Amino acid sequence: MNADGLWEILPFDAGTFTFAEDEAWAGEEGVVVAHALRAADGGVFLFDTGISRGDAAVDARYDPVERPLEEGLAALGVSLEDVRAATNCHLHLDHAGMNHRLVGVPIYVQRAERELARTVPGHTNEALIGGDGVTYVEIEGDTDVAPGLRILSTPGHTAGHQSMVVETKAGRALLTGQAIYSRDEWESRPGREGRTTARDIPAYDRSVARLRGLAPGAVHFAHDRRTWRGRG
Repeated sequence: MNADGLWEILPFDAGTFTFAEDEAWAGEEGVVVAHALRAADGGVFLFDTGISRGDAAVDARYDPVERPLEEGLAALGVSLEDVRAATNCHLHLDHAGMNHRLVGVPIYVQRAERELARTVPGHTNEALIGGDGVTYVEIEGDTDVAPGLRILSTPGHTAGHQSMVVETKAGRALLTGQAIYSRDEWESRPGREGRTTARDIPAYDRSVARLRGLAPGAVHFAHDRRTWRGRG
């Protein structure tokens, strides 16, 4: 997909939601950020697809506001036809809700996450993340998916959560997904964080430590429009 192994990271708004009344930040808006990774030849690897409506329980609890995938990509000058492969940090509907638009595109997923989607009621909605022509490629652990792109297993938020290392002209960048909720959490500052609601807090802590140990030059988040950049 990319001969020189270097990628351009293009974040885009992929919908919003409202935090439920029994959650931290009740009534406040939450954002969903997806990322198109563009190669020199114009081909795109997609990290997350955005939130969707259509699941009655999720709609009632979070009142999601969709942004169609095609619209988010078009704002970057990218078309759906440019997308050659994709992945999701995990299969909750705020990150994978537009997967049904990726017909014929391989979507890399941890086997543990796909199993949760199949077997745990309420984990996701198969009708919205799947459908005719939607193809999941199950992986286990860290996986190189293209030159300069490596999926990292970062369990904690869910058992099959994953992040991504991206090589760019400016150096190494991380897409944390929801392994780290926000720039504030990355910087160990007060603000929105994901540790207290993680399914497995010890695993979450190990994943955070692992991501920090990579010493990236830039860090992108799935629920924060801000990007952290190193000072080197």
